Amino acid sequence: MKILAFVILLFSKASFSKVSYSKAPFLTIRKFSDIDSTPVTTITCRAKIKVLEKLKNSWFRVKSGGREGFVLSRLLTQKNDDCMSKRKRFLLNSISLSADEIYLWAKLGEHFIEGEVNDF
Repeated sequence: MKILAFVILLFSKASFSKVSYSKAPFLTIRKFSDIDSTPVTTITCRAKIKVLEKLKNSWFRVKSGGREGFVLSRLLTQKNDDCMSKRKRFLLNSISLSADEIYLWAKLGEHFIEGEVNDF
């Protein structure tokens, strides 16, 4: 019976070790599973995010670029779509954004995905 429990645990953990991507151009990985938690890092939608664990409160524990933290599950996708067109990438590469500005873009993207921004 212990072997069966171990095998189930092993496969349940492995099923969450999937590569995901951000739905927004920028995404903040947070220190704790709270939307207002301290940011660990901000990544682009092209960065691979490894889901390590699914928490009960709609959050994932993730790892990307050697950094671990937490992301709301609804901010991730399994699809590696080209999240930014060549034109948008050119525009972002041509301007110099500070780390604070990139974080603010990520925060804005989170609000759009959450539906907190009204349509015009």
